[in-house]
Amino acid sequence: MLKAMWRRGSSTRSFTTRAGKGRYAGIGICDRPLQASTGLQFHGDLVVAVDGFFYDPTKLAKEALRKGQPQSLSELLTIPGAFSFVAVAGEQLYAGRDPVGQKPLYYGKSPNEVLAVASLRSPLAAVGVESPEAVPPGSVLATSKRSFTQFGDGHQLEGSGSSAASEEEAVSRLGELFHEAVSKGVPPGSGIAFSGGLDSALVAVACKNAGKGPELVTVGVEGQPELEHAHRVATELGLPITICELSSSEIIDSLGEVVGIVESTDPVVVGVSVPFYFACRKARQMGLSTIVAGQMSDELFGGYARFEELAIKGEFNLVESEMWKSVQMAPSNDFEPGDKVAVSLGLELRCPFAYIPLVEYALQLPVSLKVSVSRGRVVRKYVLRRL
Repeated sequence: MLKAMWRRGSSTRSFTTRAGKGRYAGIGICDRPLQASTGLQFHGDLVVAVDGFFYDPTKLAKEALRKGQPQSLSELLTIPGAFSFVAVAGEQLYAGRDPVGQKPLYYGKSPNEVLAVASLRSPLAAVGVESPEAVPPGSVLATSKRSFTQFGDGHQLEGSGSSAASEEEAVSRLGELFHEAVSKGVPPGSGIAFSGGLDSALVAVACKNAGKGPELVTVGVEGQPELEHAHRVATELGLPITICELSSSEIIDSLGEVVGIVESTDPVVVGVSVPFYFACRKARQMGLSTIVAGQMSDELFGGYARFEELAIKGEFNLVESEMWKSVQMAPSNDFEPGDKVAVSLGLELRCPFAYIPLVEYALQLPVSLKVSVSRGRVVRKYVLRRL
């Protein structure tokens, strides 16, 4: 399995323990260049390996795992961060993901009854797991003798839009949460996947205001006006930008590599992943270790065109339900492929819009603050434009 995990890191370590009569449980981890590994943490009989980060890392050991009991694993889900984890305690293997699902994690059973978990599908295939499933975000799974079962209550997101916040209150609070997300979660000198659009411009401004000294990275097809737009916006923001112009042949030649990295032939997933692949590759060539992206904005604030079509018809209940569906699909459509691309190129992906306190606040806001209609004109991501 570790050999099949080469895209996640070149240096591997493992821990194995007896899990009952004739049974064993093991954890293997991959270390990546330029990234400090969380490694294996021992808390009594509880052994934990984490992929990702916490906005307040001291809470990991001091609060959540100090008890050294499997029940404490559920407490990890309440700490803001972008992470997945595996753990061994007693005779069981555990696996969990943050409530937004920012880190990939899959599980399954082989024909010879091996129960396995991995950050990629390929290591599971290596031990005979034919149809792996994604660990549900905000959940912890535990092995029984022959399967995986839900462990504890979990910490899932809830979409209701029940807040009565005014427009001014929403703009102010979102600004505070976004600044908090960037201040705590974006390392200094990070690269930003930058288009010059609303989402990446908000990320860039927040990073600049927080003193992070970001480097903007823009990729696109040579000669396209989007590249000039990104350069103009970067100039207005007073931030350095590196632009990578691509030929059609470069894009076509990259498809096989990108499909292999994201483990999908879905044209939507691959289509989104290709430009991000080139942005990450350029950031790596620049010597950067972190790439920041605007993922989760469209889902939370109504950025997709289908929301506009429904709003014009006055079908706001449908707008809200479709937005919630898009939030639920974000792990498989955005975060899993994005993380796989970034990590395969030696980068850590940070997504400020996916900061759990911000996500939970945004989900409570009324749909009218996200997809606004006035005099027959629809404004998507309205509250973000106000911000």
